[in-house]
Amino acid sequence: MRCWMEVLGGCVVVSYVHVVTTGASLASNYEAERRGRRIPEAEIERRLSEAPEAERAQYTKALIGYLQRKEEEGKITEASAEVNALSRYLHEASLIYLVHTDTHLGRCCARALKAHLTGRGVQVAEPVEVQGLHSAESFQRGLANLVRQTAKILAHHRKARICATGGFKPETALVTVLGFIAQAPVYYIHEAFRDVVHLPALPINWRYGVRRHREAIEAILRAGDTGVDKDEFRERFGRETSQSLLDNWLIQEAQDRYKATPISIAILEAIQTLQKGQGNA
Repeated sequence: MRCWMEVLGGCVVVSYVHVVTTGASLASNYEAERRGRRIPEAEIERRLSEAPEAERAQYTKALIGYLQRKEEEGKITEASAEVNALSRYLHEASLIYLVHTDTHLGRCCARALKAHLTGRGVQVAEPVEVQGLHSAESFQRGLANLVRQTAKILAHHRKARICATGGFKPETALVTVLGFIAQAPVYYIHEAFRDVVHLPALPINWRYGVRRHREAIEAILRAGDTGVDKDEFRERFGRETSQSLLDNWLIQEAQDRYKATPISIAILEAIQTLQKGQGNA
């Protein structure tokens, strides 16, 4: 899908795809208003995980009702951080992707936001669930999955913006990195803020660095979890390249081998994906 243009009042409006990291502020705000106090997200998730699917569906409907009520009161921007940020850009959004964690809480919030935005006439894709973001043990793998899935979305759209408001702080950091790589502007706003923080797309040729170490990077990716022999790698690609990849945390030293971390592998794969996608755009 590509960007499209619409004429409004004689002005040409360019429309963008918006990729939105989706957190749990919607549920947190709903619970706070209902109970008169803040409820830890972990407690909400525990309650949802113990409930049958029918009750989780009812919880999603309750969140949708909360969004509708806030809109009727003229306080929709108070409902969640994501809505607060998106409310400034709905006029230009041709399609919205809601990217959420693989938790019951993440699913409920994303489904409620999708229903609300669709009801306002906005096109919203099926929420994108990222596997592995549900626990500390799998979080690094989850972040790598986040990078891969976001890169696939960005590779398919010429005009995109990233709303890095919701989700965990590492999620915000990584999608911001992807925004720089894909030259997609990133914006952020907390639900209590009035002004949007814009992180502009950088007009830099990051492909130079990839080309410079292309063969070394491809060798690391081919090696996968087993890694490559440290001495052989240095001899083949040089100490300067080896040290550069180490200094930038793209590889790590494990005994006598060099290995890439799950996140660095995902970023390198994302660069390749974006190169192909932008080359076809």
